[in-house]
Parts: sequence; structure tokens; C-alpha cells
Amino acid sequence: MNARPGALPAQNIDAEIRVLGGILANNANIVTARQVLLPQDFYRPAHGIVFEAMRSLADQGQPIDYVTLRNELLRTGRLDRAGEYNALGDDASGADIRPYVRMVAECAQRRGAITRLEAGLEEWAKKTCEQFKCSYKISVSANYW
Repeated sequence: MNARPGALPAQNIDAEIRVLGGILANNANIVTARQVLLPQDFYRPAHGIVFEAMRSLADQGQPIDYVTLRNELLRTGRLDRAGEYNALGDDASGADIRPYVRMVAECAQRRGAITRLEAGLEEWAKKTCEQFKCSYKISVSANYW
């Protein structure tokens, strides 16, 4: 089901980049990010893949930098799907990433809520039309924020 034609789901790509760049700049930021975020919370799949690799490196007690990140992505066969991870930059200079983590999490929550609502609406329409023997086509005009 698709809401308004051309509408994009809730996302904040800049916040995603700040989270990942902040982890590269200060590896201690992984603790803050992983307390709240999962790889699937990132709108861009490549960002989720990079975050997953960062979590893996942290679990292994390895530093998180471009070299170790590339090796981890190679090891897991996901380098090609990680996109331009080296363009993330570490311009966050170890700054507090908590506001950006919250932004990414809030967008993921909105996308999840919309998906659940759309599925519920679809199920309701299906049951209602089965009961009244009609055909249905759902057109959602929700705003993705």
C-alpha cells in the first residue's frame, strides 16, 4: 500500500550520517547508538549495513575506523551493499550523537506505525468486503510527516 503518490516515508538521512560519522569519530558513541537503534531503523539500507558492521566490530573489541569497517564488510560479503560508507565522514568530531540517534529512532517509529496502520486497514477492508461480497481497493492518504 502506498500513501500519497511521491511521498517519502519518514526519514532523516542527515541524522543517519551524523550517527555513523559520530561513531567513526569517537568509537565510544557506539554505546549510545546501540542502546536505541537497530540496523533496520536506518531508512537507507546501506546505513543499516554499516551500523551492523560497526556493532560487530565493537562486539569483537576492534576499533571502528575505515580500515576495520571495510574489512568487516568484506568479511561478511556486504561491502558492495554498504554503498559509499567512506563518504560518511567523521565531521561529527566525536560530538554528542544523542539528538541524531533520537531523530533516526523517531523516523523508524513513524515508518513502523504507518506500516502497521496500513496492514490493519488492509485487513479490515478485506474482512469487510468478504462479509458484503464486494471488491476493494484501499487508497491511503496518510501524511508521512
